[in-house]
Amino acid sequence: MNKFIKFCFASVLALFISACDDFTITDYAPVNVGIQIVDEKGTNLLNPEIPGNWFGQEFEVVYNGESYKAIWPGTATQPECRYYLPMFHGLTVEPHLLYDTPIETLYPKFYFSFGEFDGAEDQDISLKFFVPGQSEPYDIRLVKKKSTNITINGKKHKGSVVKIVLPRLTDTVE
Repeated sequence: MNKFIKFCFASVLALFISACDDFTITDYAPVNVGIQIVDEKGTNLLNPEIPGNWFGQEFEVVYNGESYKAIWPGTATQPECRYYLPMFHGLTVEPHLLYDTPIETLYPKFYFSFGEFDGAEDQDISLKFFVPGQSEPYDIRLVKKKSTNITINGKKHKGSVVKIVLPRLTDTVE
């Protein structure tokens, strides 16, 4: 009986060792498309404390033919919790910590987040981002394979969050 148990244990061990060539564990985070609204000086215009901000306006994204209106903080449809696995939540706005360079510039900023998409898979996400009062949308494309590339209106974008420059609402002509 003792030889039989040893044989079974050795067989199971051999099966496990031969089944795995690579013991690397890879962790995948969900993918979001980030869009920040700033003025010509780089001031974040989604922050409700900034005079002339765009907070609460009717921003919209069209993705795969479906329209997604901005979900602002405090609305009933905003998700109350987040899972690590991708959970699609549409176009949301909330303060996030963005890691700029240098590290001293780590501070909360408001920006749009559209997603989430599965970070374990390659992604090719094309969006039309509509700004209230403008007839032409911004075409935003995020392609994630081994690295992430973002283009806006066909031009390569540096950074992980798209920055769209708009005037302050108090500066616009009615």
